[in-house]
Amino acid sequence: MMKFFLINLHFSDSYSQTITTPPLGPGYLLAALARRGFESRYYEFSFDNSLDHLLHDIRQFQPDLIGFSLRTHRFRDSYRVIDRVADEGIPIVLGGAHVNANDGSILRETRATFLIRGEGEESLPLLLEHLRQPEKYPDISGLVYRADDAVRENPPQISDITQLLFPTFEQFDLPKYPSNIRLILSSRGCPYRCTFCQQSALLGKKWRRREPEDILREMEYWAERGFRQINFADDNLTLDRPRIQQLCRLIRKSTHRFYLQTSGVRIDNVDEDTLKMMKDCGFYLLSFGIESGNDRVLREIRKGITVAQIHRTLRTAWKLGFDLKLYFIINNRTETCADVRDSFQLARAYPIVDVRFTNLFPYPGTYDYDWIRQHGRLLYPPEEYLNNSPAYLDKPLYDGPGMTLSERVQVIREAEREIQRLRQRTWVDRMRKIMALLYHGNFKVVGTKVARTLRKHY
Repeated sequence: MMKFFLINLHFSDSYSQTITTPPLGPGYLLAALARRGFESRYYEFSFDNSLDHLLHDIRQFQPDLIGFSLRTHRFRDSYRVIDRVADEGIPIVLGGAHVNANDGSILRETRATFLIRGEGEESLPLLLEHLRQPEKYPDISGLVYRADDAVRENPPQISDITQLLFPTFEQFDLPKYPSNIRLILSSRGCPYRCTFCQQSALLGKKWRRREPEDILREMEYWAERGFRQINFADDNLTLDRPRIQQLCRLIRKSTHRFYLQTSGVRIDNVDEDTLKMMKDCGFYLLSFGIESGNDRVLREIRKGITVAQIHRTLRTAWKLGFDLKLYFIINNRTETCADVRDSFQLARAYPIVDVRFTNLFPYPGTYDYDWIRQHGRLLYPPEEYLNNSPAYLDKPLYDGPGMTLSERVQVIREAEREIQRLRQRTWVDRMRKIMALLYHGNFKVVGTKVARTLRKHY
């Protein structure tokens, strides 16, 4: 039986300093391979960043195929590792966000043998099965390969996620991941058209859902192993309201108690009844992608929501007792200083636990990137800011209508100060609540709140 060695190439940057939970993408791939009887090994490069150690493990395992999961940020560092591993003479396949956001030119930029674009749970087992049968390559969906001095690209196939096994991470060194939170993906794909986002290019525009019963099985699997904190990692958890409401009913009937949070919920995909059910079954933290507090900017970035909707949902969620985390983007295409300050004002209106004001990064393949190249100018090559994002957090990346360069710098600095003020206010509010509870002798409740606060911030 063929053997596969999968490497997750994660380098610290402004978006993700360290890996704290086992990543879902590699977990799904290895679960699919295990179902087909393939032997696999997983290597988390970020744990030691040691090329010598990686090569030692590869030589010990002697795989037939080596895979790399790539992010766009710091992709040049990833290329250097790939090219060094290629010296071992073993075929290499690349997948992940960076591959999905680009084309077959990556085969010309690296010494990799194959790419898999789209989802790999069906394509990767087929590639392993037919690795030494090039005549079968045209039948493998999403496979990109060289043939007759040309790069051939097979169209990707959308997976039926109801048929996939959820990750149990048996090949992972789980004690090395410090977080006691487990990620769960309840759906894939995004039907929306936000101009700044690569997400639909990565997992497709068609939204695909898992059934509530299957999601609960995964939750209970982790609860039985001591992990009751769950973070739903998909961007559209509540897109189908009957589905999320049914999931809430099932969770309430479970014998396990869960502490649940979301990586992203759209403002317009929840109502008061749904939020009540989510609160009752264990959701305590909701993350909302707001992007802007100005209606004109929301229309321009095709967010599909209004400021009135934002306030209505946030007021309801706050009234029900949720902790709120808000995400904004500043320096949108024709955004003005006044528009950015509308976002600051909106964030100040609620007792949120955290907020992000992210400087717009024009990703190749997005509408924003193409628009900026037509109506303005990039100040740096994408290869430069994507490979060294911390150096560009406080710098405008393009010049265009809306604001001057000095104004773009100014709003970035204002955003940094606003984040600090709002986070400080969060801590002050929490301490006031804790002191009031202590005054009234509610020591057990104090202990619970302190523990939750530490979990969220550390």
